Amino acid sequence: MKIPQQLLAPIVGVLAGCFGIGVGLIIRQPEINELHRQVAKLQKKADELKETVRKQNDEISALITRYRALQVWQVIQKHDLRKQIEESLVFQYAMNDYFSLMVDRLETGRDFNEVETAFYAAFSKMLDGKELDADQMESVKSYVEATHSAQIEAMTPCDASEPIERIRNFEDGKKERFFHLPQIDLPKFEIPKVEIPLPWKKESEEEHPDK
Repeated sequence: MKIPQQLLAPIVGVLAGCFGIGVGLIIRQPEINELHRQVAKLQKKADELKETVRKQNDEISALITRYRALQVWQVIQKHDLRKQIEESLVFQYAMNDYFSLMVDRLETGRDFNEVETAFYAAFSKMLDGKELDADQMESVKSYVEATHSAQIEAMTPCDASEPIERIRNFEDGKKERFFHLPQIDLPKFEIPKVEIPLPWKKESEEEHPDK
């Protein structure tokens, strides 16, 4: 599988500097603090990223329209164009799943399983503008096809703007959690009322006894 460069290059350009040198070179669980830094950078580029994704959607839709306009006897052209569409859709769904995994880990704190970790590391490397070897490319392809094979077979485009919007709206609540104290309902305490006899009150009562 080969990701079309007309789709990959603009995304890599937008995301330049978001992932840092060496991200994805080692298959490892992404650190929470590292993800917080990445999300903070992505939030600043959310509008640009969504616009790039919108243009990708238009390009893929145009490819699908061209494919469906081909005649039955144009076998070679249909085969080549369908392969290009499928590779483009794999990239779209991979990007959607990648950003979804990123936000899910930050929101829930759960660790990725082995397959998710391999996919996340490989796609991080791709978005960082680095070449993937055959095994890494296969981990991306197999991860996407395990979930989205029906959509890819039906040539259904994927709009990755939803997880991008989740990234834009993600709030790091660490400071709030650090300073926030749980509300404690303390028992109400009332001072008992004590009657203390006053000497002048007693004298007054003796001078004016009740009749």
